Amino acid sequence: MILVNKPKLKIRKTISIRIMEFLTIAIIPTSFLIPLIFYSELPQKIPIHITWKGFVNRYDEKSLIWLFPILNLILALGLFKLKQHPHLFNYSEKVTKENYYDLYESAIKILSFVGLLIAILFLIITYEIVIVAINERNSINTYSSFFIKVILAVLTFMPLTYLLKRFVKK
Repeated sequence: MILVNKPKLKIRKTISIRIMEFLTIAIIPTSFLIPLIFYSELPQKIPIHITWKGFVNRYDEKSLIWLFPILNLILALGLFKLKQHPHLFNYSEKVTKENYYDLYESAIKILSFVGLLIAILFLIITYEIVIVAINERNSINTYSSFFIKVILAVLTFMPLTYLLKRFVKK
């Protein structure tokens, strides 16, 4: 039986969802703390855009350092709110009485993971901008560049992997 009106259901959070949410909540203040601590040491112009290879190719006013933590907070709040309404999501398969709990729980897990990755991504970017600006370097740390690329790859390919997994499961 296909549900036309998907049930509104409160999904119990698994331990993995709780851990991801806790880490996300812990990262957000840290992303504000870094610029707060180092703001007075920042030069008037800070790196604001970095190439795929990790080199700075644009500088702007140092007040823009707050853009990344603010975006981090807005995205985290948006994802937290979105996770409260899994019945509004579009799913890759029809929602039935037999599968809706599994679909809702999977969607909440994925959004929790995406939220955590985005929080980590913005934290790394904020940290690297501060370090590059203070040390007057022209590129970010190799490890940070690697982690940024890995996070972006996971965020790109994770939905495809999820869809393939569900398709094969059928």
